Amino acid sequence: MKTIILLLCLLSLFSCSPGDEPGTRNVFEVTVVGKDHCNQFLISFKEKDLERVKHFSSVECVSACGTTYNGINLDDSFNQLGLVLEVAVQKPVADDLSICQALYIVYPAVTVTSVKVINKGSEK
Repeated sequence: MKTIILLLCLLSLFSCSPGDEPGTRNVFEVTVVGKDHCNQFLISFKEKDLERVKHFSSVECVSACGTTYNGINLDDSFNQLGLVLEVAVQKPVADDLSICQALYIVYPAVTVTSVKVINKGSEK
């Protein structure tokens, strides 16, 4: 019995990576890089976050989706190239995607649920 308890304790210590607190795994630092043909914001994720962000993608990322995603729900107040944001994201549901996005998938999408400005970019 002591062995089982010890193994469970060890497992709980190594189940999360450092910095991976419950509830923060969907929070990322991104940079606004423009808008797409559907007039949706394009945001760029850091390379180190790509393995995590693909779980929130609108499309299945078999290999790599790259660093650029549509940021659904960002409003025009974030229309600054180079603007650095901290965003919480979730996987888009059908109602999140516009007809344009459904017909012309160029970039995968994530639905932004909260935004915090970290660093100002350049005015566009």
